[in-house]
Amino acid sequence: MRKIIVFIVFAFPLWNGLQAQTREKDALIGYGFGAPGSTTGSVTTLHIGGGADWVNKKGWGVGAELGYFAATEAIGEGRAIFSVDAAYHFLSSQTGQKAAPFIAGGYSAIIAKESHEKTVNLGNFGIGVNYWFSEKLGLRVEFRDHLRNDLGKTSHLWGIRIGVGFREVSPAGNQGP
Repeated sequence: MRKIIVFIVFAFPLWNGLQAQTREKDALIGYGFGAPGSTTGSVTTLHIGGGADWVNKKGWGVGAELGYFAATEAIGEGRAIFSVDAAYHFLSSQTGQKAAPFIAGGYSAIIAKESHEKTVNLGNFGIGVNYWFSEKLGLRVEFRDHLRNDLGKTSHLWGIRIGVGFREVSPAGNQGP
């Protein structure tokens, strides 16, 4: 986990420095997804959800999402999962670009279902691409891993997300979400 955090801390500024694209506008990117996946214990899972990223002209973004995940053998016994992330979207505000890759990482919480349960705190990271069919509609594909470190042992909850992306580019001059 520590290696991943160090990588993210150093990789984001490096990528930002290497990217010479000029963005003229901020963007709001919304999405919905379905994600088959698995856990460290080889339990097959399904994760569905949606969220949004606000991305500035330089490609940096912040976002939040809410979803539901469960073991496929017990779909009705799943849990809500909430995440807040920082992200870097390569070419995301360039409406002429079809493929717009991104990286993201942040905090997630699996929400307790019963009063005697505890909320589970996790870190997350992801890498993916939005493929824009038009200025506002696209396909989103992402690998996302949620990690938990208990007593030196790391557990994973990962998935391959496939979904729909929606993009709203702000008018020129508008610098806020």
